[in-house]
Amino acid sequence: MKSIVKEIAVYRTGCFISRNGTVNLHKGHNSIVLDALPQTLDQATLTLSLPEDLSGSNVQVQRPDQEWKEGVTEELEHRIKEISDRIDIKKAQIEMWKTNADFSARESLNVDEMSSYIEKLPERLETIYTQIGELEKEQKVLNRQLKEKKKDANVVLVKADIEAPEDGDYPFALRYLDHNAGWYPIYEIHTTEENDLSILLKGMITQNTSEDLSCVKVSLYTGNPMASGDIPVLYPNRIDFYQEPQFNGGRMMMKAAMSMNYAVNEEVAEETMMDEDAAMRDVAPVYGSSSEEDTMTEYELSGLWDIASGKEISINIEAKTVPCRYHVIAVPKLDSCGYLAAEVKTADIEELISTSAKVYHKGIYIGEVYVDPDLSKENYDISLGRDESIRLKRDQKKKYTSNVLLKGQKKTEYEYELKITSSKNRNCSVTLLDQIPVSMDKTIVIDEVTLSGAKKEEDSGELTWEFDLGPSETRTFSLAYNISWPKDRKLNI
Repeated sequence: MKSIVKEIAVYRTGCFISRNGTVNLHKGHNSIVLDALPQTLDQATLTLSLPEDLSGSNVQVQRPDQEWKEGVTEELEHRIKEISDRIDIKKAQIEMWKTNADFSARESLNVDEMSSYIEKLPERLETIYTQIGELEKEQKVLNRQLKEKKKDANVVLVKADIEAPEDGDYPFALRYLDHNAGWYPIYEIHTTEENDLSILLKGMITQNTSEDLSCVKVSLYTGNPMASGDIPVLYPNRIDFYQEPQFNGGRMMMKAAMSMNYAVNEEVAEETMMDEDAAMRDVAPVYGSSSEEDTMTEYELSGLWDIASGKEISINIEAKTVPCRYHVIAVPKLDSCGYLAAEVKTADIEELISTSAKVYHKGIYIGEVYVDPDLSKENYDISLGRDESIRLKRDQKKKYTSNVLLKGQKKTEYEYELKITSSKNRNCSVTLLDQIPVSMDKTIVIDEVTLSGAKKEEDSGELTWEFDLGPSETRTFSLAYNISWPKDRKLNI
């Protein structure tokens, strides 16, 4: 019996395959082979569905032995070998005809025989070459058949015992998980002439089941059945004071078993984003509709699809347009260039999957960014790439450490100058970001000296300036603060 794949449910890792077929049964007990399936199936997930008037039992998956596999391909391999031998003989004949055409080694020459041989040689060679060509065509066909036979032999057999009330043909269905398939999402984000963004969700589907899937219904799920479904357990988080190791008689005794260290980090590693390549905007129809399930999102694709084994296909799942505000984000502490960004309402993109996105600005490919909306915040900035027309500079004007004798403290004074310059020929909105350290201990005191009107985020110490920057305009901001701490303690800066 042979079943046909009708529907697949593709997860981020793994794919549930549903296939249907018809089996001819006689009245009473039947022990039959239902189908030969790819070896990549997960045997533990195989289920057999039968009509209500049938009863099935003893469903088994058996892998063919090597002797059976060799028997399937033996005849074809023998025929291919015969053709190969015939081709070798034909090639040897060509060499003999060519060798005999060399009359220089002969002591006596018969002019008539030589002329006749030379006249016949082209026709003889052409005939043999034609014969070789026909044999090679036949061999190529047989090699394709052998490849298919080997593919068919590399299967597992599904057997079952079925009780039938009457003779006849009965439908059956097989469902199983195959780990050698999956999909991953990727977004395309396009700016428009208006203040909005076009966001296209694409699904990249791959399958390596060794079976080409044709005309199948496809659903994509954001879940991953391979991931653990165990409920996480919270264990006690015990915190104690940290004490310096003590030495006694050459032996080091550790007085604390657990510790927690807090640090105030002044310098942060520089982050960069590279722009590469260019691409045309893909204007293609959308094939999906989404629905929220209890534990994941399902994207049901319209139409029927062909997915060849070992190949990857791209499907446009859904598209939406959301309003946005374009502005430049400047972080001079980390980069000397600004970044063009589209600020959107988080509520408008809350269903977005955390994944990469290819960004196109006015039809030009900008690069790839990672989209991961923070649902706890009202707005979210989608990067549109580096804006080289905005130049940034952050100069340290002062760093001075002194002792505060009466308080038994040390104090370091910091002062910075932030400069932003535009080479644009038009106004632009700018969000300038910097930071001051955040104390994690009451004995570490941060004094704000100059913030130049910045808004401060208390928990993170982030500073924000929002303003409009005119054509070819330069603006400067001052930032100064002091850090004080007990002089007998070391501060990790």
